[in-house]
Amino acid sequence: MKSNIQSLEDAIGRSRLAVVVEIVAGKYETSPKWRVLRLKAVPVRTLFGKPVTDSMLTCRYSEGRAHLRGETRISPLVTGSGIEFSIKPKDRVILLIADEVPGDSGCEVVRIEGLETEDAIKKHGRKSPPSQAR
Repeated sequence: MKSNIQSLEDAIGRSRLAVVVEIVAGKYETSPKWRVLRLKAVPVRTLFGKPVTDSMLTCRYSEGRAHLRGETRISPLVTGSGIEFSIKPKDRVILLIADEVPGDSGCEVVRIEGLETEDAIKKHGRKSPPSQAR
């Protein structure tokens, strides 16, 4: 069974914030229907969205796994790039985050990308609203 994999452009469209981070810790959880990554990361720079001022981000990425429900094949939409479950401490990656501002309880990661996609993310990322000053 194959999962439905979302394109980078679509994942960027679902994101309100993109941040280059250095991974501090990651914890993986799996079940027959889900894979979850809980991570702590230090923000390095914001690529789009409101600048991140927190010294540490606590985030969660989850994806459904292809499985059978009775005799029906379920192929959930996967927003990830494929590197989410292979990152380790000290890796520098880009978090595409669903929230405009990470909250106290953490943030929901849409996708994790390698640094080689930084230009594409900046190109397709949400633009800051024009200045109101005249």
